[in-house]
Amino acid sequence: MGGGINRRQRMKEEEESAKQELLAKYLMYFKQLVALSLGIFLGAIGVTGYRGFLSFLLVFYGTSYFIVKRLNLEDDENNNSIEMILEDVPNSLGMFILSWVATYNAVAI
Repeated sequence: MGGGINRRQRMKEEEESAKQELLAKYLMYFKQLVALSLGIFLGAIGVTGYRGFLSFLLVFYGTSYFIVKRLNLEDDENNNSIEMILEDVPNSLGMFILSWVATYNAVAI
């Protein structure tokens, strides 16, 4: 009888872990979408220089923080969510810069 309880507990933990991984994957896609849309928006209205980067940082970290806290996501190893917030910054920054510059060049030039 004791083995059944451990097996159920293990299955529940594995299910929770799979759920966390799926949410983290969706968060990554959402961050990419935010970066792309923000780059297109800022390029379309003609924002240049440090204002664009500051806007990206504020919007990116603000939305990431809100979603991680709202969904109660945590990193399994450290039990903190700061790694989940900072995850995918290079990919999102690249997506933002590419869409920002391309849109700005298409509109302004």
